Amino acid sequence: MKRLALLLALAAALAAPSARAATQGTIPGTAVHRHNGNWLGIQLTSNNFVVIFYDKNKKPMPADATGVMLTWTIPHSSGTYAPMLSDQLSPVTDISSEFTSGYSVPFPHKMTLRVVLSIPPAASGASDQGQTEVYTVRFPAGS
Repeated sequence: MKRLALLLALAAALAAPSARAATQGTIPGTAVHRHNGNWLGIQLTSNNFVVIFYDKNKKPMPADATGVMLTWTIPHSSGTYAPMLSDQLSPVTDISSEFTSGYSVPFPHKMTLRVVLSIPPAASGASDQGQTEVYTVRFPAGS
């Protein structure tokens, strides 16, 4: 009888979705796994880049960067590339996890992005000048 109860408990635990899977969010757009374990979500909305900061569980979090810079080139149909384009994104005032560009990105929207994050010093008054994180991303993902 004890064995049966143990087997039933084990079967119920295996059949139920794991607690970790239930706490994982989803990241719309292109997901970028950061060095610190957190995530970025990059997408184009009305031809403007939007970068959203996510925690380790892929839930939106306040941005830990003070600046976001995107740099990219757009290939022409002839196989040549346009000059390098860049945009300094601005934080959205009412949502602290989101940065958006003021630049309308021309088509095609298939490119390699260089993402540069400016991270402030960990403690106020620290002599450290902060850090820079740099990521190279195929946009959109899978392109």
